[in-house]
Amino acid sequence: MDFSLDPMVELVRKVARDFAETYFEEGLARKIDEKEEFPFDLFKKAANLRLVRPSIPVEYGGGGFNMLAEAIVHEEFNRVDSTLGQAILSGAFGSKLIYLFGTEKQKSKYLRKTLNGDAVMYAAFTEPDHGSDITRLSTKAFRVGEKWIINGVKTFITNAPIADFGVVLCQMEYNGDKPHRHQIMFIVDNDHQGVKVNPMKGKLGQRASPVGEIIFDQVELSDEDILGMAGRGFYQALEFFNYGRVRAASNAIGMALNAFDHAFKYASERIQFDKTIIEYQAVSHKLALMAQLIEASKLLTYRAAWSLDNKKIDKELKTFYSAIAKRYATESAWKVIDMALQIHGGYGYFKDMNIERLLRDSRVLRIYEGTSEIMNEIIVGELKRGDIKL
Repeated sequence: MDFSLDPMVELVRKVARDFAETYFEEGLARKIDEKEEFPFDLFKKAANLRLVRPSIPVEYGGGGFNMLAEAIVHEEFNRVDSTLGQAILSGAFGSKLIYLFGTEKQKSKYLRKTLNGDAVMYAAFTEPDHGSDITRLSTKAFRVGEKWIINGVKTFITNAPIADFGVVLCQMEYNGDKPHRHQIMFIVDNDHQGVKVNPMKGKLGQRASPVGEIIFDQVELSDEDILGMAGRGFYQALEFFNYGRVRAASNAIGMALNAFDHAFKYASERIQFDKTIIEYQAVSHKLALMAQLIEASKLLTYRAAWSLDNKKIDKELKTFYSAIAKRYATESAWKVIDMALQIHGGYGYFKDMNIERLLRDSRVLRIYEGTSEIMNEIIVGELKRGDIKL
């Protein structure tokens, strides 16, 4: 068992850290948080360095590395700034779906321009009546002659208001069988006739990553727009979620490290009753617990990323590891950031210290890519199958 990272992965960490420290300005982060604006220029700069999706091959615009390298980029970006880091890395949300299941024509058309920073995309699963449960959907896809017609509404869709295109999961017709066995994915351009996007403003955190509702009204598509195989959409989504959960866990680690860095520095400098507050056990023990939560989150998340890169690992184990990492890291980040705010006292409650923005940005990590409660269900479900032994 070797816990050291490959030298190339360490290089990716350094490049990501240097990029974030160079371009992530505190004033810009506060500005786009307040205005709910996406940082297009920084997205393009990060894409030019192949930092947006390091796990996708170079020929499609990625970094040509692996999922562990991608997780570390998420960690480093969010360690410097959660608002800018998360927004930039979500600009290509859904690109892994196209890489995993797309045709060469689809990859050439959509992946390159996204990962080169010339387009923004989304992946649409959630509906007003179907959040955690996507085994049945209200967005329908009907075959009419040589065409497909889709109708429905997707909501809380990251990047929808600014995206050029996205991947949409739809329900096909079925009779008596389980509905999730009859789902299909399409790649849909936002300027397609019948597509309407309504921006959703007023998010608590991650406000530089726009969210919207997408309405599909008699949208006409062809077989060339199908992503993967008809009837396999649900299963394609499940595979994609494993990658998204590792990214969410990595975002959480970065945010927790951000909070820890600020709290440790503040505790080492803040003087009360003639000594720095880090000398008080009430504060030092918080920092010790924060370090433990972060280190445990790293180990779980790196293992999950490693499993996704390893073809010998069963898909059930990949799902198990990804769910555990996502559940533990995101819950731990919330605890770490809350303790950091407590260490800062009244100062932490105001914008000047940025801890309050970290707290806001981190809250949704326990919701998207599957809630903490759903992660528990997945973990127990995999254990009940009997194939996984602790």
